[in-house]
Amino acid sequence: MPESRLIAHYSFLIPAKKYIADFDIITTSSPFSAFVELSIYLLDTLKVISPHELQSFLGINENERDSLIQQILSTDLAFTNDNGDLEVTSKVDELRQPDGSIQLEKYENHSASFFVDLASKHIQPRSSNPGKAGFFELIPEANFHSDLPAETIFKEDFNRFRSCNTNESIRNSKSRLYRINDCVYDALVGFPVSVNVISEFQSDDHLQITTSLSGFAENDIDLVVNSGILRYVNKKLNRSSEHHDSLLPEDYCANVQDFVLPDFFSDSREFDIEKYLLAREKRKTGYNSQKTAGLIGAIYLPQNRSRLIEWLRNCSSLQPILWVPSCSTYWGASAYVKAFYDDLHELLSKKGSLLSLIVPKTSTPQEAYELGQRFGGIVDTIQCVSTSSPLDEMEIMIVPGYPCWAMVQYHARISSRYNLRNIRIPIGYTTYDTERVRNLWTIMLKRANFSEESKIEPLEKRFTLAPEILDCFTHTPNWKTNMPAENPCPTS
Repeated sequence: MPESRLIAHYSFLIPAKKYIADFDIITTSSPFSAFVELSIYLLDTLKVISPHELQSFLGINENERDSLIQQILSTDLAFTNDNGDLEVTSKVDELRQPDGSIQLEKYENHSASFFVDLASKHIQPRSSNPGKAGFFELIPEANFHSDLPAETIFKEDFNRFRSCNTNESIRNSKSRLYRINDCVYDALVGFPVSVNVISEFQSDDHLQITTSLSGFAENDIDLVVNSGILRYVNKKLNRSSEHHDSLLPEDYCANVQDFVLPDFFSDSREFDIEKYLLAREKRKTGYNSQKTAGLIGAIYLPQNRSRLIEWLRNCSSLQPILWVPSCSTYWGASAYVKAFYDDLHELLSKKGSLLSLIVPKTSTPQEAYELGQRFGGIVDTIQCVSTSSPLDEMEIMIVPGYPCWAMVQYHARISSRYNLRNIRIPIGYTTYDTERVRNLWTIMLKRANFSEESKIEPLEKRFTLAPEILDCFTHTPNWKTNMPAENPCPTS
């Protein structure tokens, strides 16, 4: 039976409102002085007492009495009535224990920030994701402009706030919220949430696909799940998509010369992932060549990226890596893509190469800005081809020339029974077979409608024109057709 497998990973940014609260907590770590405690107990019994009666009962002088009364009033557990006598406030009842006794403690004042995501409307812990490049924004429009009752949320979610805080005094399990002095809105921020999509076969040999949260400290995972965020994300991932395939699976397979995948697409053009994983376990998804290997899931997933990384380590120099994304809604929306890029960038910079995203020319400056904001941190540069056709379900990553390497995948729909109707699973192959890579290069040029009149230009001013990329398009790469049978840059 195949082992459980990470088949997809998505990272989202959910808008959240940040607040700064000034508040007092009650803690058992700093008890009141004996005279103050005794006075409160006496006052609770008698309900009202004059300063003179209190002085006589305790046997203290006038100065000591006046100082004691000021201390009592500062607790907010008593006040001076119109007759000048002391009376208890309703706050005493908040400190009353089940046996009727009063547990008296001092108050500590604190000022701290917290944020409430607009999907669950709960206080959330901080994410452990190192960055937000590539993350997809999930905006709950119904709640985006609504005013949140921040003080009420802070009061009701104080235990969540305490768990999210690093201040040991606030985190103390015995600390309790006494009062909120002020609670003000500070800023709109992004709450990063990552989701694993896991395939796992059950005892009856049927495939189950589940989601789980990642990107948080282990102690915070349950806290975030209990807020309802995972349910919210799952609902988005299962939303019925109105997108119709612009590239059919059978056309993709014919174009990229993939003779393995046609057996795993149904008449409705859904990818039978269960059938594929079972066949893969039995080694029936091979391409009859050591140069080509099947690939399920994005190239940047931890179990997949070593295919390229190890190949690159053995290359002395190479052409730029060109990456054409698919039209899939959540393409590149993963914290793993940044880790993948960081590994690539370090290697490529030593070999005089770079990683470039190749996209069609955007229609508006705003569209270019948004694209740059989302993907600017996961590639070295983003270049636009003025004549390129719109993106479709095919993704290509390619190193032209010699040595050459390529990855091609179809972003496939899976059965609705997995409750993930809005996602696409990338399925395809990696190869260093020269003829396959040359074919994929031809496909990429055809998609770009590239000719002498075509322009390649940076997406935005922050991305400079890379002459080496223009050179790749305008000059035929040196493919060295007399390549040896073995991989010139073998993987381990």
